[in-house]
Amino acid sequence: MKRTVEWLFFLAAIVVIGTFFYAAANRQAHGAGLACGDRIGILKSLASKYKESPRALGLASTGRAVFEVYTSKTGTWTILMTTTTGMTCIMAAGRSWEEYDQHYHVPGKPI
Repeated sequence: MKRTVEWLFFLAAIVVIGTFFYAAANRQAHGAGLACGDRIGILKSLASKYKESPRALGLASTGRAVFEVYTSKTGTWTILMTTTTGMTCIMAAGRSWEEYDQHYHVPGKPI
């Protein structure tokens, strides 16, 4: 019985701590003016409203988020961040997306 009560306190502590960190991350994202929500909902919106599809992705150096670039043939673009908690935020969006030709020359670099 004593061990069961200890486990219940342990699990309750984990839930409270997890809730605190999730709420803090949510507040930080909304405080920065970011649009955050359900990943699937955001992806469906990008596909239906803007005809955007995934172009590239990368893992943040902290390992706590994945950043993705979505683009459309009409030039719209969106950068998404998805955290390890599953929260997805639109970090930036715009128009006039252009990709460099593979043979684009960077000054000072050999061709």
